[in-house]
Amino acid sequence: MQKKQVAVIDVGSSKITAIIGERGINKTFIIKGRYSFDYDGFANGEFFNLKQLKQVLNSVADCIIKGSLEKIETVYVGVPGDFTRVYIRDSQLSFPKKRKIVEEDVDALFDSAFVMTSAKYTLINRSAIVYELDDFRRLANPVGSISEILSGKLSFIMCSNYFIEAVKNCLVDCGLKNVECVSSALAQAMYLIEAEMRDRIALVADVGYITTTFSVIQGDGIIYQHSFDFGGGYITAGLVEKFDIDFNSDQSGERIVFSKNLPEYFISDI
Repeated sequence: MQKKQVAVIDVGSSKITAIIGERGINKTFIIKGRYSFDYDGFANGEFFNLKQLKQVLNSVADCIIKGSLEKIETVYVGVPGDFTRVYIRDSQLSFPKKRKIVEEDVDALFDSAFVMTSAKYTLINRSAIVYELDDFRRLANPVGSISEILSGKLSFIMCSNYFIEAVKNCLVDCGLKNVECVSSALAQAMYLIEAEMRDRIALVADVGYITTTFSVIQGDGIIYQHSFDFGGGYITAGLVEKFDIDFNSDQSGERIVFSKNLPEYFISDI
């Protein structure tokens, strides 16, 4: 039986990349197709060129539709930290007596913790930093446990409606009917960092070409996030200015050579 394929779109600050793949073994992926398009990017939560963005997204959607061997049910769009906000809330439910906790209780815990009031943002992710029972046990998943109280420290991630209108709505208009936005930082953390390490608090720095997002992870949620406009492009520009070299230096073989006068420790394998 053929494995189910999924499509993911990564919105970076210098290029937009679409990947079609399926689940492999041991937390690996089998990549069936990869399509990447350069564009002007974004900063301070705004795209530099919306007309160009729409053209690129149209090309991305076309590649996904034509490149998939089967119908893609959902396309996941990674939302950069520049377009998200993180809120932390404490929540608690009390039951008439001790009983087994079910999924509906967890949903109710989240629902009672956060009420959407902003007209500028939409909720895209919610996850738990930690749950706690009436005997003060702290655990990652309370379902099936017996308790009279369920409390938790919960993380909610909001996406700007500006991003949704510029990216998600455009992809839908291009023929991708079911598009879901997810936090890029949270997805990276959940895949790259083991649960035991996340429980002790972990840090993720996503350094893009123009922007960098710094996230503090605990449990299954983000407890702090900050984005700023300083990425790899600025580092390259600094080297160009410092050593008076060509920004568009030649790339050959396995090495990037900026200049004959550049110190050897700046010339590294890639």
